[in-house]
Amino acid sequence: MSPKREQSFPEYILPILALLIAGAIIMHFVVQSALTDLCQTPGALTVDWDFCLSLR
Repeated sequence: MSPKREQSFPEYILPILALLIAGAIIMHFVVQSALTDLCQTPGALTVDWDFCLSLR
């Protein structure tokens, strides 16, 4: 019984890891695009322009 349990362990761990990695990649692009929009909006917030230039 325990060998069967060990075989089924990666079967549900790998999709969870794949979802987490995909979510992290999506969030990275969402945050980056939001920060880029923020940097392109004049007078919206006081933004460190060196930080904005580093996003490009």
